[in-house]
Amino acid sequence: MLGSLEKPDEVEGMLGKMIMDAMEEYIAEHAENSKIDKRVEDKVNKVADKARELAEELHYDFYTLSRMIRRLTGKNYTELVQNKRLTQAAYLLETTGLSVADIGERVGYENMSYFHRIFKERYGISPKKYRVEKKIQ
Repeated sequence: MLGSLEKPDEVEGMLGKMIMDAMEEYIAEHAENSKIDKRVEDKVNKVADKARELAEELHYDFYTLSRMIRRLTGKNYTELVQNKRLTQAAYLLETTGLSVADIGERVGYENMSYFHRIFKERYGISPKKYRVEKKIQ
């Protein structure tokens, strides 16, 4: 499949499609199922493994591939994963009665103060206030 790709544009196009497919699969899988456990972390690791496998198959250094991801998406791998985790956390805050700490853990954050800080950076309010505001709307 990848052996026939010779041009950088073809490689970038396929890489971009793989990244977007993996992220869409992640969202679809978890948006339908609010009962999330370690599968979130497993899925994130699966995407990372796919990126490493692709780098190896294309004979690229992983960091070169990471730069290509950034050029294609405007975000690095960590930012893409963090975005998906925070989107899932917001979804769980809106649709479940789980505690904020449980939600933080379920989407892959062990450090709750870090989870609170980056959630607030993204949404402009704390996870608890986010939940309250979404219930009022």
